Amino acid sequence: MNKLEILKKRMALNTSESKLLFLKRTGDEGETYVSKVLSERLEVQPFVLEDFLFEIDGSECQIDFLVMFEYECLLIEVKHYEGDFISGDEYITKVDSKKKYPNPLAQLARATDRLEKLFMRENIRMKIVALVIYTHPCFYLYHARVDSRIVFLSQTRRYVAELNQKPCRIGERHKKIFERLNSLRLETSAYEKKIVYEYEDLKKCITCAKCDGEMERRSTGDRKFIYCNMCGVREKLYDAILRNVAELEYLFPDKELTLTLVLEWVGGCITRKFLTKILLSRYELIKKGRSSYYIKKS
Repeated sequence: MNKLEILKKRMALNTSESKLLFLKRTGDEGETYVSKVLSERLEVQPFVLEDFLFEIDGSECQIDFLVMFEYECLLIEVKHYEGDFISGDEYITKVDSKKKYPNPLAQLARATDRLEKLFMRENIRMKIVALVIYTHPCFYLYHARVDSRIVFLSQTRRYVAELNQKPCRIGERHKKIFERLNSLRLETSAYEKKIVYEYEDLKKCITCAKCDGEMERRSTGDRKFIYCNMCGVREKLYDAILRNVAELEYLFPDKELTLTLVLEWVGGCITRKFLTKILLSRYELIKKGRSSYYIKKS
């Protein structure tokens, strides 16, 4: 769940927040592709950590994919850049706009260094192999040097075939390492924690999962569904309510989920009785008179 994705549907983002969200959305496309490749084309079954955010020496590090084979961990950085670029030592430069982007190999080196420090701290003895995968079909990099750490989209099939030849007898040791790393995952980045927003300033409605539109119930037809007034997508009211309640919890973890609060959050599009029924399917009611609230069932 991404905080900016939720907030964009309920308030206006500033320039830096909009830029960060754009980069996040673009990156997600590439990561979705790599995730599909790993799940569908790998014949072996390594442990895979996706979007691994951790802290080491007081700073955060985010790794797109960490793939654990028998003897080594594969660190994958995904780039979904579109267009023609010129390679340089510190930056890659987009040909048409002359805009410079940090060289992914430099980012890869920093990520590898931080992961090595994490492994040392946690007493994990395993070789780290790092690479960048460029996933956009309309990406080209001029003056790219021959480097085993770079995989272009056209090379993906061959590279997966190489991964399928790696030893991958996963045992209890690997399971413990995977579980330990997963326990160190940060759910929210320091930047996300700095995003300023107030409950009172956010739009109160049911937002669409597909676009930034607002969803409404129709006076005619099946009242069990709700429709987006922007893209027209239809969703079960039950699912839409629970999805929006989950977003409320994510944005405001310290607020108690009272019936009144949830009813206001979804724009009052449902009766208190029906909303109570939906909430009780996933949440437990803590009775405190008028101050009663809901907590997620264990």
